[in-house]
Amino acid sequence: MTLSRLQRVKLVWLWGYRPADFAAYGFDDGRPPTDAGRFLGSDWNRRFVQDVVNDPRNHVLTEHKWVFYRFADGFGLPVPPTIGFYDSVQGTTWDGERPLRTVPQVLAELKRERPTGLVVKPAGGGQGAQITILDRIDHATGAATTRTGEETTLERVFAALDPGGERGVSGYVVQHAVRNHPDLAALAPTTTNTCRVLTTVAADGTAHVHAASGRLGRRGNMIDNWGSGGVSIPIDVTTGVMGPGILKGVPGDLTDHPDTGERFAGRQLPLWQETVDLCRRAAVLFPGLRFLGWDVVIGPDGPVLLEGNVHWSLRGSQMLADEGWLADPVTRERVEALGVPLPTGRVSRQSALGMALRGRDRAGRVARRAGRALGSR
Repeated sequence: MTLSRLQRVKLVWLWGYRPADFAAYGFDDGRPPTDAGRFLGSDWNRRFVQDVVNDPRNHVLTEHKWVFYRFADGFGLPVPPTIGFYDSVQGTTWDGERPLRTVPQVLAELKRERPTGLVVKPAGGGQGAQITILDRIDHATGAATTRTGEETTLERVFAALDPGGERGVSGYVVQHAVRNHPDLAALAPTTTNTCRVLTTVAADGTAHVHAASGRLGRRGNMIDNWGSGGVSIPIDVTTGVMGPGILKGVPGDLTDHPDTGERFAGRQLPLWQETVDLCRRAAVLFPGLRFLGWDVVIGPDGPVLLEGNVHWSLRGSQMLADEGWLADPVTRERVEALGVPLPTGRVSRQSALGMALRGRDRAGRVARRAGRALGSR
């Protein structure tokens, strides 16, 4: 059954869906529109959930990567060993003792630290944008090999960085590469494989883990996420057992990794209880941020917090919930306990506001396109 134009309009205007949600949740493949309430629309989530329960004034605690690592480390949370913050104005080493404002200063610090693997990520980045990972470094010559197999040099890597950074935030975090736990390395050895763990913090200060997914990278990719070709896998929060996964552009479920042939479905992740405990502990320490997505690397010595995310991908999580994310009464109860309204499919104050905001956004896009067109004449 194909959605009619009216049904699509209702999903957008009354349920807060975005057009990309239709295919992601199966509405383009016969799922009836009556299932709309089983999922939370991406637009509704962004406007009336994530940006309401996560105070925008505190977003910097997770969205600026340098601030995130310093803040988390201050509470003793495990984060990747960090060499410093490379920025032309305020760059500094992790201990604050030496400047990292120029390429020669960074190279000198790397010669002092001698990392075997290196991660360089923009302080304002997201979804792996502009990230560089070096798996092999010859500190005698400065030669290096990226995770995708490209031969380069340390000097070339840092000289090529955009001073403007990413999303208007300057500077880059420079870290030692985190290694996979041997069990995960056996499944997908060519990338750092992560888990996305979603937490809410109730009004009484109790942290809950209510969803989790795993990502296994593919050969030739710098990172592991689904949009970059990685395998996305649901994880049972209670047991840490992985289910069948999905691969972008490939119909049906996967049970084995497409590169290694190793079966992941039905396998329990190592150190899962430690991972859940870490995310619960972290969730209550970031003030004003009550609904976060944590990216965790399960390493040989335990879980490590790679990132915290205010605007984590709801669609990526819901695609793994066949029956619908909000069909789980516990998940629905915990989201509602945050004090935010959920859509009902009827006209409400939120749906009316959403209509107005979408109209404003569309008018802004039209105005910007018109401005560019006039400017090019």
